[in-house]
Amino acid sequence: MADDKKFSEWHGVPREKIKWNPRVDEKKCVGCGMCATGCGRNVYDWNFEKKKPVVARPNNCLVGCVTCSNTCLFGAIAFPDKERLRKIIVENGVLDRAKNELKAKFPKGKVIAVAEPSNPYECKKCGYRFIPKEMEPGPKLCPECGGQDWVRPL
Repeated sequence: MADDKKFSEWHGVPREKIKWNPRVDEKKCVGCGMCATGCGRNVYDWNFEKKKPVVARPNNCLVGCVTCSNTCLFGAIAFPDKERLRKIIVENGVLDRAKNELKAKFPKGKVIAVAEPSNPYECKKCGYRFIPKEMEPGPKLCPECGGQDWVRPL
């Protein structure tokens, strides 16, 4: 079970079933504290004798997050391979759950991913609004319904 109840599931999957947390290589770690002070999920404690971080609440780590590893200048923090995470997503139906969560969070017609708020595209088929990537070759498909008819409302 996750150490903090609010982190006990990830898209409906019990957090204890997902092996995703940082590992600290004490030989590489210089004790700068970037990981422990930068983690917003309270994953780390601090060993003041060794002057090193301790992964005290591994299941509090946000699945997929690698911020502490990215900010470690000495490469002392490692995570499981991202392919393991992708396998968990497929095996547990996380993608379908995430799509349903997205629909609930952003109902049709609500602008979602707008890089230029004054000029989004709107799908004629379902009303979904967003800015598709202009540089992608081929038709611009609506991520909601797969439609290809777009209009730019005023």
